[in-house]
Formats: sequence, structure tokens, C-alpha cells
Amino acid sequence: MEGFTTRFRSLRARRGNLLCVGLDPEPASLPGRYAGDVFAFVSDIIRSTRDKALAYKLNLAFFEMLDLDLARSVVRLIRSRSDSLIVADAKRGDIGNSAAAYARAVFEKLECDAITVSPYMGFESLEPFLSYDDRGTIVLCRTSNPGAAEFQLCGDPPLYAQVAREAAVWAERFPERIWLVVGATAARPELERIVQEAPHIPWLVPGVGAQGGQTEDLFAVRGAEFMVNVSRAILYADDPAAVAASYASQLAVR
Repeated sequence: MEGFTTRFRSLRARRGNLLCVGLDPEPASLPGRYAGDVFAFVSDIIRSTRDKALAYKLNLAFFEMLDLDLARSVVRLIRSRSDSLIVADAKRGDIGNSAAAYARAVFEKLECDAITVSPYMGFESLEPFLSYDDRGTIVLCRTSNPGAAEFQLCGDPPLYAQVAREAAVWAERFPERIWLVVGATAARPELERIVQEAPHIPWLVPGVGAQGGQTEDLFAVRGAEFMVNVSRAILYADDPAAVAASYASQLAVR
């Protein structure tokens, strides 16, 4: 079976862009015509973006808050209508049986293609996810939130660079399975440092859209391979299909 990175590259060639659509459904934010029907809302987003999206990123916090059966229904819907990859944005980070249970829940029960994880507890917290040779494990490295600087920029080398360096070591053992979360709001030297430390590891990039990150800054980083997530800017647009098409154009493969 093809690895996660191979499938990403194949889809990238077919779609011609680098867009991931984030699904962060907040009932209070839905347009009035949906009357709180989250599944109908998400279904329309998928229908209107499926020809552009390389992937869909389900923010599990919102689905867990509402109903995990809703997440399963959304995954089945994506599978029935699109060949897009499905990323569970879960940011899991535990050890032993707990990590193994999280891996089974996301990869076997929910049937997602990849998951975001925290490396704070070390490699043993990632290993259960990496045992799935056709799935992606996307490691938090340099995130897009302002508070990231409180820890990620500390140390010499800074923590984010240490994470990237260790991820490069892990990727030698588990090819095609390791990615990094790298925020578009990071400074250009930080982006370049991550490429330097982990030159062959792709990125999932949040922070474009509502958080203000710029796509051109990403393309300017030589050697970076990435997929860019856009959530709220598409979800709550008056015309999600048009906004998704605009981002897909900005993120056209170069």
C-alpha cells in the first residue's frame, strides 16, 4: 500500500495545488439557513470544494464536543465523494497503551489518513502511530499561534529546531510517515531553519487566512514541501467555493 507522502504527491499532481480545507464546525457560527445542522453545513462545504481540496482536516475538538458519530459520517461522506486525504487534527501526545488506543481510534475506527501529534513526551508517544505504514503522523514543530513563542523559541537551538532535527532521525526509520506542523505565521528564518534541520520532511501549514499568514512567504523558502490548511476563511465565506478556488489558485503548484 502507498505511503501517506506518496499519496499526497500523487494528489498534488492531479489537483495542481496545495490546499487543505479545515473543517472546524461551530454551531453558533453556521449561516442561519442551516439552523444548527452541522452535517448539512459540512456536506455543502465538501461538495463545493472537493475538486480543489488535496485534503480535509477535521478538528476533532469540535466533533468530540458535538458527536463522534458526526465525525464518522463526515469521513464516510468524504470517502464517497472525493479521493482527498483526511487528516485528524487531534494533537494527541501520550505514552504506552494510551497512545496505542489513540492510534487505533483515529486510524482504525475513524479511518483517517493522518493525525497531528505532540512530541512533548518523546518518541515513545509517537511510535504507536508510526506503526501504521500507510498513515501520516504530523508532529507539532513551529505552530501558528502567538503563544507558541513561550516554549518553541526557547533554548539554543530553539525547541522547534530540536523537534525538526529529531523528526529527521525518526523519518529515516519510518519513511513517508513523518510530517511537521509549521505555521505560516513563523518568521522566514525559522522556516528556513526547519528545512535545514529536516530537509526531506513535508509540512502541514496552518495560519493562512484568519491568522494572517501569507502563502508567498512559504513559496519563497527553498526546499520546503508543504500543504496549506485554510479553515474559517473558507467555511464561513459567503461563497466557500469561490474562496476555495481563490486559495487553490494562490497555492498552485510551482
